[in-house]
Formats: sequence, C-alpha cells, structure tokens
Amino acid sequence: MLLAASPSREQEWGAPSAPFLGMSLWRFATHEIIERELELPELGWFEDRGPERVLVDTSGNGSRDMRILPSTLAWERVGLSAGKVGRLVTTVAFA
Repeated sequence: MLLAASPSREQEWGAPSAPFLGMSLWRFATHEIIERELELPELGWFEDRGPERVLVDTSGNGSRDMRILPSTLAWERVGLSAGKVGRLVTTVAFA
C-alpha cells in the first residue's frame, strides 16, 4: 500500500501519487520485483533479524499509469505501528 511518494519519485513514475495513496501498487510490479518480493520471507525481512536493505535490479514495466524504469532499487525496512514493516524505495541507479 502506498503511504507517500516524493516529487522525484512521481516524476520517475510519470504520474502523481495522490490517486494511488492507500492502494497496492502490485499490479505495476515487474517480474524482477515480484521475484525479489517472494524472497523476502527467506531473508527474514518481516522479522527482527531481517536485512535493513535489499537491492533489486529491475526492467521497466511499460505502464502508462505508473512507469517503472529499468533501474536498481534499494528497499529499506521502515518500522510501522503494531510491529509491521514498511518499505522505503529508492532508485540507486538507472540502467
């Protein structure tokens, strides 16, 4: 679920974040993002022992609604209420 997005992220997406706030962005995920997401439980991402940062090399998604460009993303763990874990996504480099 999207909680917030920076102006630079909106520019990268080619779309404002407001219509997507509170919604899942799963439908825009590339196959590389999906594969990495499925590895997170093995890495302990959702537990205290998980890594603080995970890198994801992804291709583009070709979406007009919310563009993902070929890039390397960094996923960083962010603690949320009730012990849940959120994710801060930063583009490290464009391919």
